[in-house]
Amino acid sequence: MGIFIGLTFIGLAMGLAHIADRQADAVWRYLGSFVLAALWLIIALGGMMLAVVPLVDLPDNIAAGANLGGDPGSNQALFESLISSFPKIGAWTFWVAIVAILLLLPWPRRLLARLIPIDPERLVHTIALHGALVLVLFSAFTAFLVQSMLSVLEAGDDGGLQRLIEDGTTVGGLWAQQLGFVALAFLGVGLFFARTPVEAMRRLGWTRAFSWRWYLGAVASGVGMALLVQVVWNRLLPDSQAGIEQLSEMMFGPIVKTGLVGALTIGLAAGLGEETLFRGAMQPRFGIVFTSMLFAVIHTQYGVSLALVQILAIALIFGLVRQRANTLTAMAAHATYNLIFALAAVIGSQTPLWHGGPVVPIPEDWKATPTAVVSPVDGIPPAMTPTAAP
Repeated sequence: MGIFIGLTFIGLAMGLAHIADRQADAVWRYLGSFVLAALWLIIALGGMMLAVVPLVDLPDNIAAGANLGGDPGSNQALFESLISSFPKIGAWTFWVAIVAILLLLPWPRRLLARLIPIDPERLVHTIALHGALVLVLFSAFTAFLVQSMLSVLEAGDDGGLQRLIEDGTTVGGLWAQQLGFVALAFLGVGLFFARTPVEAMRRLGWTRAFSWRWYLGAVASGVGMALLVQVVWNRLLPDSQAGIEQLSEMMFGPIVKTGLVGALTIGLAAGLGEETLFRGAMQPRFGIVFTSMLFAVIHTQYGVSLALVQILAIALIFGLVRQRANTLTAMAAHATYNLIFALAAVIGSQTPLWHGGPVVPIPEDWKATPTAVVSPVDGIPPAMTPTAAP
């Protein structure tokens, strides 16, 4: 619920920026810029402190109160690894804040306007750029933590990592995040501030027209691309793939274990939330390439791996669907793509489709391995791929 409230708050800020732009009063623009500058200055100072202040006793204190179970020494090692990434996170935070402050000046926005279709004079577009930087910031935060988690797994002891991840992975949490994306998208385009509900839906590409050709083409090409990347990944960097697989199974285990409910959640929630925000709200303003890059960047729970190449390619496919058809077609393609791999994960883990329901039988020489991205803050759910019998 916290992430839903946070995303809605950002959307309300963009809605107020719509009002300021409609007033065409320089005072509101200067006031908004002043507030943004103050916030980013605080963030920059926080990042600087995180980068330079030693946190020697913090791992012991957190590990003692975390109640993760398992060996206390392993729990402490886990938090030592995670906290060792804090200086890097602090440095990234500082420099992202500096870039955000620079974007409050007119000339950087005018330079960007040559690359992406923004109006450098509009406050709402300035806030949209800052929102993109917030996504980059949280993605860097996730990437550093994932790298620390992978190092713990490579050491051969998860040190309470599985308990830590599973506690934050729920069906309700995933829906809250994605509904927050929807709220941010609608408020970001000015719902009730500058547009009526019908106008907001039209701006987001929520139109009745549906293109079966683009839908089927996107699903087929997306699945094909995912499987191709997985084959190449397994041949070139099998250790990297194995580590991401283990981490992803921890991330998605609680959702996959709910069976059909979890599979539908992975498919429908991400299709609704991500497509509404990225393809519906962002792409008309930032363009296909920049939006697709942002979409890939926020999936850094896979670390810096070939999975990001796969996600970028899929984002470009969905971007083309949005451009040539509409957001609803892209949404359906994304949901179907996710559902295919999510159902494969449920079947591959031999989880009943529902409580007391059937378990789909699979050949003994098949196993669950990761294949494709499902959603931004989520993970790579396992999918069935044939492998040699042991």
